[in-house]
Amino acid sequence: MEDSQANSKIFSVRIVSIDYYMSPPIPDLDFCYSSFQGGKVNEVPVIRVYGSTPAGQKTCLHIHRALPYLYVPCSDIVDQPDLEGDACVRVISLALEKALKLKGSAGSKRQHVHGCSLVRARRFYGYDGSEQLYAKLYLYHPQDVSRAANLLLSGSVLEKSLQPHESHIPYLLQFLVDYNLQGMGHLHVSNMKFRHPVPHVFTKRKANDYAQHKQQMDKFSKATNSQADSSDDVCLVSPVWLSSTIPDTWIWNFPSQNFENNFVKRQSVCELEGDAAIDG
Repeated sequence: MEDSQANSKIFSVRIVSIDYYMSPPIPDLDFCYSSFQGGKVNEVPVIRVYGSTPAGQKTCLHIHRALPYLYVPCSDIVDQPDLEGDACVRVISLALEKALKLKGSAGSKRQHVHGCSLVRARRFYGYDGSEQLYAKLYLYHPQDVSRAANLLLSGSVLEKSLQPHESHIPYLLQFLVDYNLQGMGHLHVSNMKFRHPVPHVFTKRKANDYAQHKQQMDKFSKATNSQADSSDDVCLVSPVWLSSTIPDTWIWNFPSQNFENNFVKRQSVCELEGDAAIDG
């Protein structure tokens, strides 16, 4: 993802509405294998953003590889400082997966923990001048974050009370904060895949409609002593995404109706619909 629109190969969409859904992973786009689970991934969360490009094309954008997570201090997990590294990751991941499975439905094959990594961070509350080592636990289902936090606090994991961090932040808000995004702001991606069918023509906004909208924005700006969003000016020079202008590598190379299991079939009636990963 990009925080600025540097050239015509950056796709931008205004965040008007945002939600998420669970879906089987798409090869080469989602996490399809988990070394912790020791096999293929069954389901992953996908964030869905609805909005318009600066040129005015209605868009539905699917964001992949954004997993919910929470932190646990490594000093609370293991007693021996020498084991704070890989042992901390292995111990907490296995224990949390076991606890979540026991809490779930009997016989369920649902996966919970995708993996764990080590990060150094400073406590937010109180005063602590030094950084500490934390286990960052990645989960599949966003609702499992609060369940995991309750299990950690209640002593159901490793038979001792563990303090989770950032487990109170809702999944979608966590995504927006991590990438410095906000509602009605623009999200920029440098690589994406458009879903079929892509439009062949585009009807530009009428000049008088634009002039009327710009006049209203200028009045609002003066009334509130603030500066209007410059994205209206951008729409006059922003690229228009059509079958003739979209790079071949930016379009799924198979019609969605023929794709196995229809993983990338359209879910909306928006003019544009596509997929992007958080590292794209």
